[in-house]
Amino acid sequence: MSTAKGVFNQRTEINDEYVPKPTTGQRQMKYGPPGVGGVDVEEQPINVYHQDEHIEGISVEAENRNLIELKSLSTDYARKESKEGTGPHFKTQAATAASALGKYAAAIGQERLKNPTELLRDLPHIDNVDKKALLDRLKREVKVRQSNEMNEMLREVRGGVASHVQSAADKLEQLIENA
Repeated sequence: MSTAKGVFNQRTEINDEYVPKPTTGQRQMKYGPPGVGGVDVEEQPINVYHQDEHIEGISVEAENRNLIELKSLSTDYARKESKEGTGPHFKTQAATAASALGKYAAAIGQERLKNPTELLRDLPHIDNVDKKALLDRLKREVKVRQSNEMNEMLREVRGGVASHVQSAADKLEQLIENA
């Protein structure tokens, strides 16, 4: 038993052992903190999607290098447009580069179970980025990810990591064609 202040500064009793019963038609669920209502610490769900080892054929260093290069491209195009004084617009090279970066960061964030902005924070800047080599690496990564998803899920996953990387590769290809 513990006590807590109520709405009108009245002392109320809180029973830590109370587990509400499901109403009619409601499925049975486990309520309460660990150790209460049949929920044990060992029974907490384990995230099966998080992998300690990385995807076969794709290293963390390669993903980070792609993130660094995409962020550098996006930054360079944004700086170029701001120097020209045109300002941010849709369907510009800076917008396309930012879209490619966002899609790739979303894919890697989905895989690593992290927020994409956390991944992009504190990345170094590279002056000369080889766009065609980056595009080739992204296309190879798409093939590896699609084959891994097909082996694991036995189907193509809509909205999966491979589709996000494919989207980023398409945006980068569009950026190269329009340059």
